[in-house]
Amino acid sequence: APLTHAIPLPAATLHQGRQPAYLVTTALAAAWEPAAILLWLPLPAPEVAAGRAAVAAAIKAASAAASTHAGAAPPPDRPIVGYFGHATGLKALEPSWWSRFWAAFLALHPQVIPVEFLPGATAAPTVAGFATLHLPSQRQLTATIASLQLFISADAGPMHLASTTDTPTMGLFQATDPSLYGPLKPVDRSFQVARLTPEAVAAQVSAAWSGAVARPGCSV
Repeated sequence: APLTHAIPLPAATLHQGRQPAYLVTTALAAAWEPAAILLWLPLPAPEVAAGRAAVAAAIKAASAAASTHAGAAPPPDRPIVGYFGHATGLKALEPSWWSRFWAAFLALHPQVIPVEFLPGATAAPTVAGFATLHLPSQRQLTATIASLQLFISADAGPMHLASTTDTPTMGLFQATDPSLYGPLKPVDRSFQVARLTPEAVAAQVSAAWSGAVARPGCSV
């Protein structure tokens, strides 16, 4: 096999996002602290504010379409939870799965306002009736996620972008290993969902979110 690097990898599983830092750190004979290696994208406050406004506009549009409180802004005391339901190949979760998940999650958190982030402007939502949002720029997407109280994602790019923010991120895996590809920051969690019902996943995500908001610096 072609040589890719001269530093042997550790026997223990090493997250793919941490591997480059491990190679450089080991080559320089520096102390290796894997928990300190996180993803980060610096976002100025105006970008996050623009993302918050985009979410509010999407919720108002969904309310108007449903003819309920048409034109009203989302109440400030209701947590907004974003999710990305589209993924590729075996990573994808069916719309029927998402419908059951959200029915169970909203039964536990009826105050939550769900917002689905779509991969394209013409992509079909996984759950009818929810506010939807498509942001063509990765910075716009990340800044908007940073304005949320929680982000739930199938194993896809938006999950990693979400992990660069302070927003608790819940990654749902059914085809790949979350120890290699899961979100990284302390309040993030990964779930192997292949053998669980959507209702069981909703309960686990709810419990993880409750634990995340109990940590300093997180609030709903």
